[in-house]
Amino acid sequence: MVMLGRGGKEQSERHASDTAELLNRIQPRFVGVLTTHLEEGTPLFDLVESGEFSLPSRYGMVKELRHLISKLELDNSLLTSAHASNYLTIRSVLPKDKRKTLAYIDSIMSKADENLLKPEFMRGL
Repeated sequence: MVMLGRGGKEQSERHASDTAELLNRIQPRFVGVLTTHLEEGTPLFDLVESGEFSLPSRYGMVKELRHLISKLELDNSLLTSAHASNYLTIRSVLPKDKRKTLAYIDSIMSKADENLLKPEFMRGL
């Protein structure tokens, strides 16, 4: 399992690159993607409230997912972002579906339509 957003807005790309580097070393058969969700009363919530940390936007999370996938060099791994926390559901066998998956994410991002992403109330958190 990996978690999008933990690097915050400022370190989003680096977080995705570092996560991909680790996964490339491990070569897991399954990669489950989750998206960081703020919960009141937690240390991360307090950091966001104080302005010390900021999560990527909804599209920023999708961009981080795209960057993660672009850096992955896995051999026959199932990657899924079907968890309720994610804004975009992906189910991809890597490396076979990598190009198709990136093209799909690019098409969503190019439209910049918030309605194409899972709404907050449907995230079930």
